[in-house]
Amino acid sequence: LAFCLQNLICNGFFSLEELNKRIESFPYKHHDSVNKPKAINSVEKTTIGGNAHENWTLIRMLPLLIGDRISEVTNAWKVILIHKQIVELVFAPEISETYVIHLTHLLKELRGLLFSLQIPLIPKHHFVEHYPELIRRFGNLIHIFTLRFESKHCFFKKIARMVKNYKNITKSFAEKHQLHQALLQCQNDLFEPPIELTRSVSIVSIDVLSEEIKIALKEELGNVAFISHSNCVKIDGMDYHTDMVVVSGFIGGLPRFFLISMIIVEQGKIFFLCREQESCLDDKLWAFQLVDTRNIVVLTHSDLSDYYP
Repeated sequence: LAFCLQNLICNGFFSLEELNKRIESFPYKHHDSVNKPKAINSVEKTTIGGNAHENWTLIRMLPLLIGDRISEVTNAWKVILIHKQIVELVFAPEISETYVIHLTHLLKELRGLLFSLQIPLIPKHHFVEHYPELIRRFGNLIHIFTLRFESKHCFFKKIARMVKNYKNITKSFAEKHQLHQALLQCQNDLFEPPIELTRSVSIVSIDVLSEEIKIALKEELGNVAFISHSNCVKIDGMDYHTDMVVVSGFIGGLPRFFLISMIIVEQGKIFFLCREQESCLDDKLWAFQLVDTRNIVVLTHSDLSDYYP
């Protein structure tokens, strides 16, 4: 990524200062705002710095950040777009055989582009070419990737900094870890509830809603006079907010997008009142452009094709 950014900067598409300014001013929302990428100090090195989550956000957002400045599709820009597609496929919670085959072709194309740009290959470039076969054997790699172990390792690094004593450090780790686990179990909140309302719940009369919303709610909830709604809910550990976009079903191989307008709580169940979005894939940015269709749809969590909003 550092080499490609350096190549684009040297060709005059944008400057490092402009890129950093856009990274800082971009309106990140919800989950992305937590893992907002940091400014890049230099592209002369082999890496751009930052942790895994920050760089994950950066590679997904990079076409939106600087795509308008790319007047000519160069090999360096192709590497960034292919890299983005590979990351999205590898980290997908569900993937079909069609996309596994597509991932294989993307990896071959990426290898050819790296050779053309004379980017030195490292062992990771070889390992990633085995991912399609690993997906066929073990399923979606996001369910077995090592980032959760890296997160667990942060606990022990914090302990090492606090105790400032490296004599028999493994014993210190074991004792403090077990004490921490005992504390969590005593608090009775080791496991989160499947549904958690993280914001206050309001009650509104059906009569004040538009006719389209009334019809959609009646089909799903029946004849109700009042509904309870909230702006945020956590389901199985995943936060859902109003104005988030979710995917439910496919048309012609492309996902159907829905914008969450209201989160309804009825008899202990969660319903998403959504507006369907018309989508168009932009090949230059490798991102979907959405247009509101005003079509009102009520979805449940089980209707989502991807739990990640």
